[in-house]
This record gives sequence, structure tokens and C-alpha cells, in this order.
Amino acid sequence: MNLSQFPFDQLSPQFIPFQYNNKHNNHDNNSSNSTQPSIIQHPKSIRSITVDRCSNFVTSGVNGSDINLLSQLYKARTDSEEYISLLVYSVPDLKRIPFEEAIRQEFRPTQLGEWFGPSWSTHWFHVRLRIPEEFVGEEVHFIWNSDNEALIWSMEGLPLQGLTGGGKV
Repeated sequence: MNLSQFPFDQLSPQFIPFQYNNKHNNHDNNSSNSTQPSIIQHPKSIRSITVDRCSNFVTSGVNGSDINLLSQLYKARTDSEEYISLLVYSVPDLKRIPFEEAIRQEFRPTQLGEWFGPSWSTHWFHVRLRIPEEFVGEEVHFIWNSDNEALIWSMEGLPLQGLTGGGKV
């Protein structure tokens, strides 16, 4: 989550500052030389605290993933292999191959959480989806984040959508 567009006080203290007034009023019978803190007119936002609190709404964080903002945006979720089939072909020797060559390769089953590397390697995925009955009539999103750059192709070999992973938009 990028909160750089929100204005924050650039100070880094981890406390809300007070203004101290050291006034000695000679006309006041109850006056003393004590220093009295007074709360400033506009409270300061401390960036690190604000960012931490906001991140609890979009990550599993302290509150858990069942009650944060994402749980409300995507109430029905599944990563079950009953509904999602993932196959992969890893191109050897850091080569790049065209769509026509990629679809003729032998794809193997893979699953969520498998690591694909090294850096700059190419992996072609074949994704098959079956929409669960409880999703019928709802807007359905396929969320894919492989933490890299990717391209979605049609079955006819037409590029449809580029993706950038790692939470970037």
C-alpha cells in the first residue's frame, strides 16, 4: 500500500508534541513559575503509526484476514484445486519462445506457493477455472500475483492483459 499521497508531518518523533508556555503573569494572584503544557491546535499525524494502522485493513496484520478490508471486498474466495488447475512449462536456458511454440510443450501440474526461478527465466502457465456454484450471479475475479511481470494470452494467441506483480498497479 502506498500512502505517499497523504500529507504527514515530516517529523519523526513517536509522540504528539505539546507547546510549552512558560508564562509568568504579574497580574494574576494565582500565578506561579510552573511550566504548563497546552495541547497544540492541530494534532500531528505520525507517518509510521498511520501507515501501520492503515495496513491492518488490507493485510492479515493484527486483525486477521477474516475481518479486514480485503475480506469484505472478496467475501467468497477459493484457491481450491477443485476449481483452479495450474499447469506450467519452464523454458530452459533463460530462452524466450513465442506463443505458438509454448503451447506445443509438455506442461506439468503445479500449485500455489511453488517457486519459479531463477531471475529472468520464462515460465508459461495454463490456468483452468471452474466457477463454484456459490459464485453464480456474482462478479468473479481471478487474483494472480506471481511477483513478476506477466502477459495473459487468449487461446488464439492474442495478448490480452499485461500484469505487474508485487502489489504494483
